[in-house]
Amino acid sequence: MKQSITGYHTDEEGHWVAQLFCGHNQHVRHDPPWMVREWVTTASGRQNMLGHRLDCVKCDEDAPPDERPALVVSIQVGLPQTIGSEHSWTSSFIKQQVTEPIWLAAMNLAGDQQADLAHHGGPDKAVCVYPAIHYWHWRSQLKFPEMQWGAFGENFTVSELTEQDVCIGDVWSVGDALVQISQPRQPCWKLARRWSIKDLALQVQQTGFTGWYFRVLKEGLVQRDAVLQLVERSHEQWTIAAANQLMHHDKHDRMGVSRLASIPELSHSWRSTLTKRAETGQQPGSNRTNQSVWDSTKSNLGSDDGRLSDCGTGVKNEKATAFDCFSDDDQHFPGPRFCGGGTSGSSPSRHVRCGRDSSGRIADGLRSGEAS
Repeated sequence: MKQSITGYHTDEEGHWVAQLFCGHNQHVRHDPPWMVREWVTTASGRQNMLGHRLDCVKCDEDAPPDERPALVVSIQVGLPQTIGSEHSWTSSFIKQQVTEPIWLAAMNLAGDQQADLAHHGGPDKAVCVYPAIHYWHWRSQLKFPEMQWGAFGENFTVSELTEQDVCIGDVWSVGDALVQISQPRQPCWKLARRWSIKDLALQVQQTGFTGWYFRVLKEGLVQRDAVLQLVERSHEQWTIAAANQLMHHDKHDRMGVSRLASIPELSHSWRSTLTKRAETGQQPGSNRTNQSVWDSTKSNLGSDDGRLSDCGTGVKNEKATAFDCFSDDDQHFPGPRFCGGGTSGSSPSRHVRCGRDSSGRIADGLRSGEAS
């Protein structure tokens, strides 16, 4: 809840604390990272901000859960960049935090762009959203206590909302913009590559901590700390959690699949995948080539410590019905679904990257799919 600043003092360590109208005291910084707001570092800045309203963390904690405002606690944007020198890769995954108001257009935020337009971006994936609360889990689980907002490649890091709280087709206002939930996020191999944890995408899928995507219904300025306000909800039974459950776990529930696929607000890629499953009963990965083929394949994927390094796949044409995998001696192993992470020949717009970890096992979570 926003409360006006009535004064200031410093704590025992010399950090500036704002005194709020509600009677609470609040450090004038963000968590995480612990960054001091620039205006509090000068006397004139502090004077100018008297009467300005800050979001009082204590008031939010004391309020009943259904009265706590959902906020965009951080905004991140990034452009394609080449990462690494040996076995380099190109991605917009690594993003920078934005502190000033920024324009949200139909396809993306100003200053944000996808490197792989075949599998990312577009009107159904204009904004990638991730719940702030999941970071506490991942910092502990992955032993990365320093992990900051944007570490999962998201544009919006949001408070008070999880996959259990939002639904396909929800319309939300944020700043001057109007956005709508189009689908859950399905992280691709780049998440694993970024953090050098080969099964991280699989971990995200299994926990259900996926986040989701917004499409933009009305363009406008947005900024950090903006309130997310629910405007319309048409499919309350289809939470992001429910959609994830059906896509990844209840794969044989063809009736449920058909119902979810019939929602017009669901993204085109998810409707296409689910419609095919409902009609044919085909499950992702059902045409996998026997993994014994890997016994004769050498890959560059594993590093000495067993963490993710690089992929030995060379894709000649992103629209090919198969991918091309080469061993160290240039032996060629073509074919769709070679590593079990790809798609059948009837889906010609996708390909997979594949490889092994240093122990020789198939690397998990390294798929580049339609909904990643």
